[in-house]
Amino acid sequence: QGFVLPGMFALLERIWLPLILMWGGAQFIMGVSLTYMMQCIFLELQLKVRCLWTNDEQAQPKASQISPKLTPEQQSLPLRGIQVPSEQEYKASGQTIPPSKRVSALFPKSDFPSGQLETYGGSSGSTSSAFKWPMQFGRAAKEESSLGLVEDDAWLQRRRCLREGAEVHRQVRQHVQLKVRPGTQLLDIAEMVEKASSALVGFDPKNPLRRGWAFPTGLSLNEVAAHDTVNPGDPARWLQPADILKLDFGVHVEGHILDCAFTMAFDPMHDELMKAVQEATEEGIRNAGPDALVADVGACVREVM
Repeated sequence: QGFVLPGMFALLERIWLPLILMWGGAQFIMGVSLTYMMQCIFLELQLKVRCLWTNDEQAQPKASQISPKLTPEQQSLPLRGIQVPSEQEYKASGQTIPPSKRVSALFPKSDFPSGQLETYGGSSGSTSSAFKWPMQFGRAAKEESSLGLVEDDAWLQRRRCLREGAEVHRQVRQHVQLKVRPGTQLLDIAEMVEKASSALVGFDPKNPLRRGWAFPTGLSLNEVAAHDTVNPGDPARWLQPADILKLDFGVHVEGHILDCAFTMAFDPMHDELMKAVQEATEEGIRNAGPDALVADVGACVREVM
């Protein structure tokens, strides 16, 4: 008995101590219950077992994994819900097709375009309120109270970096919108984005943290909302005429990250969705500003949707 009890305690330590650590990590770090985490682990293992038992010949390929046989009309379908510049308009700033000139060289005085401007109604009260006060009440925005209204050199440099990154993102996005059509492989789209981003932002392999991509390119088809992508070695996937593609990529200039996702669709059935998303996005931008509550900005977007 004296030998069995220590052995049982040792066995309990091997079982319960990891469970307690998993429960603590799930509850206090991840914010989920141990039951939920164990269920996720079980479902993941179940999926792995099914994948091992299923032969490649038995697995049904997804529609995007079937090479499309498209007519010339389908291969030249225009984008829906997006105003795409012509090639002449795209090259008006001095850029090439495909883009190869660094954006900072196109704007040697750092006078990068400011982009679309939206009037911000102020931070007093809830931005989700239907009524807008004609003036601001209460305390000033935190930026004004701590830094004043003076735009110092550090602030101006930060704005230059952000606007340069925004112009890089805009030119890469417009190039992709000009070139991508049904029948294009998703891997080709990702490589197109990343190659153009590196060229326009001035990526230097010897100093990779100074400027370059912000993160790997996201390509999410149809029911996949976000954060999907393709990698070298994956099964080939093609863009189909009825697909709706969410493309998410970012660039950074001296650590200042520019991130933007946009949607590409070629079928009229997506027109209402594209219009709703555009209006919701602009409403969110109008309600974003100093001291705006993130929850209120999200509420405005959801209300429009």
